[in-house]
Amino acid sequence: ASINLEQVKLGASNRLNVVEVSGRTVYSTELKAGVNNTQLDLGGLTAGTYYVVLHQDGQVLREKLVLVNN
Repeated sequence: ASINLEQVKLGASNRLNVVEVSGRTVYSTELKAGVNNTQLDLGGLTAGTYYVVLHQDGQVLREKLVLVNN
């Protein structure tokens, strides 16, 4: 599975993590400043609930992500 992040305005320091409900990080990447569209390949993850956590210039944005097997 892959997800596309669009219209994300990134600052100078950006780290994106995908975290299980238990708190374990299962995916992590650095995002480049000024990039508005980013595609994440999450094909290795099993169905379940995760959180996408963006650390940006000292701020944290967290969104729930539910993966379902088709």
